[in-house]
Amino acid sequence: MFEALETGKHLTEEQFKAQRAELRPALLQAQFDLAERDYPVIIVMGGFDGAGKGAVVHRFSEWMDPRLIETHALWMHSDEEETRPYFWRFWRRLPPRGRAGIMLGNWYQRAAYRAMAGSLDEKGFELAMRRALAFERMLVDDGALVVKLWLHVSRDMQRRQLSYEAPRQHQNPRVPADPEAWWISREAARGEAPPSVAPLPADPEAWWARYPRALEVSERLIRLTDSGEAPWHLIEADDSYYRDVTAAGLLLKAMRNHEPANGGSTRVDKVSAPADPQPTILDAVDLSRRVPRDEYKPRLAKLQARVQDLFWQAHREHRSLVAVFEGWDAAGKGSAIRRLTAAVDPRLYKLVQFAAPTDEERAQHYLWRFWRLLQRDGRATLFDRSWYGRVLVERVEELTPPATWRRAYSEINDFEAQLVEHGCIVAKFWLHISKDEQLKRFKDREAKPHKQHKITDEDWRNREQWDAYALAVEDMVANTSTSDAPWHLVAGNDKKAARLEILELLCEHFESRLGA
Repeated sequence: MFEALETGKHLTEEQFKAQRAELRPALLQAQFDLAERDYPVIIVMGGFDGAGKGAVVHRFSEWMDPRLIETHALWMHSDEEETRPYFWRFWRRLPPRGRAGIMLGNWYQRAAYRAMAGSLDEKGFELAMRRALAFERMLVDDGALVVKLWLHVSRDMQRRQLSYEAPRQHQNPRVPADPEAWWISREAARGEAPPSVAPLPADPEAWWARYPRALEVSERLIRLTDSGEAPWHLIEADDSYYRDVTAAGLLLKAMRNHEPANGGSTRVDKVSAPADPQPTILDAVDLSRRVPRDEYKPRLAKLQARVQDLFWQAHREHRSLVAVFEGWDAAGKGSAIRRLTAAVDPRLYKLVQFAAPTDEERAQHYLWRFWRLLQRDGRATLFDRSWYGRVLVERVEELTPPATWRRAYSEINDFEAQLVEHGCIVAKFWLHISKDEQLKRFKDREAKPHKQHKITDEDWRNREQWDAYALAVEDMVANTSTSDAPWHLVAGNDKKAARLEILELLCEHFESRLGA
C-alpha cells in the first residue's frame, strides 16, 4: 500500500506559490459557503509521527478564516477524559453545523499506538476500528462531511524528522516537524505520557526501529476504516510543499462536492397508528399491583438505605450509573426520581431533564447533548427523558423522517454499549399507566391550582396519539433492550408500588454489576 506513496513527489517554490494563490481564496469561499449549510466539516488528521500533521493544520489555519475553524490537538488526556467513556472527549469537541473542526489526534490514535506497542491484540484492535467507523458513519448519516487525510513519510524521512536533524525544507528548523510526536517523546521520557502512548519509546532511533510495525498497523487501520462515506485520502508527505497543497486541494474538493447523506431534506412521511390496534408489550404489564399504606413507608426506608449504600460502593469502585426514566405523561416519573434522589448524597449524582432541543443542540447530532452531560466515574447521571425521544416523540409527532429514527436504534445501542464497556451501569425504566388512569390524573391536575402547571395542551395532544406511542414503545423495547442495558417496564397505576419497584429493580441491577 505505502510503496505508492514513496515516489518522490515534490513541488518547487514557484509551483507552490502558484497553487497557494489559487487555493487560499477558494478555501475561504468554501468556508463562507459552509456557514450557510446545515452540516459541519470534520477534518481527521492521520498518519505517521513525523509526517507533518501539525504543519498541515498550521497551513489550514493560515489559509482559512481561523474564526470559522477550530483545531483540537487531544495530546494530553485529562482526568476529566480518562474517567468517562472514550468517545466523550470527541463528542464534546464536534463542530456545530456550518462550522469546521480539525481533529489533530483522533479516535484511531489510541488503538494504533497500543497495537504498535504490543499491548492490544488483533481482536481488540478490530473492535476499536469498528467502533471508530460506526462513530464516523453516524456523523455522516446526520449530514456531516468527514474528511480523513493520511500523511505518509518514508522511513528515512521520519528518522530525520523525529531527530530534528533534517534540513527542514520550507520549515523553521527550530520547530519540530510533528508537535504531537515531539510531545509524545518528551512526555514518555519524563514518564508522564498517558496510558494510551506510555509504552512507546522516547528515543527517535527507537521510533525509527518500530517503523515496520507501524506500517503493518497503519495498513490494517486504513483497510478496516476506509469507507465510501468517509474514505482515507493518502498523501505522500516527504516534501512539505507537495504535502500542504495536496491536503488543501483534497479538502477544497470535498467541501465543494459534498452532498449530505440526509440530503438536507426535512420531509417527514406520515406514520399513523394502525386502524385496528393489536396488543403490545405494555398490555402485559400488571397494573393491578397495589401497596398497602402501612407497608409503604417501612419498605421505602429500607430500599433507600440500600440505594445509599450502593451509590457509595459504586463511588469507591469508580463505577458510574446512567439511569433513564421514560413513561407516559403523568405516569409519576418525577415523584419516583425524587424518592431515589432523597436517598443519595447530592455529590454523587446529577439529575438532568430534557425538553425540546435548543438552537445550540439542534446544531449538533442529537446524541451530542446527552454525551456531554455524562458524569465522571463514581458519579451517577439521572435522565428525566433521554435520547429515546428520537424513537418516541420525534417518531410519533412526525418531527423526524422514518429513515432517521429507524437508524437511531443502532446508534443508541452503540452509545449504551460504549457506556457499559467503560464500566458504567445502565438502567432504563418505562413507567406505564392505563389510559383511564392518565385521564384521571390529567383532570386532577386541571382541578388543583398547585398542579395546573403540570398540564399543558401538548399533554392532551399526546394523549390522542396513545396507540401510536404504544407501538413506538414496543419497537423501542424490542430494538434496544439488551442484556447489559435492559428495559424495566414498571406498573404505575399505584404510585407507591411504582416507586418501590423502581428502587428494588435499581438495587438488583446495581448489585448484579458492582464488584464484577
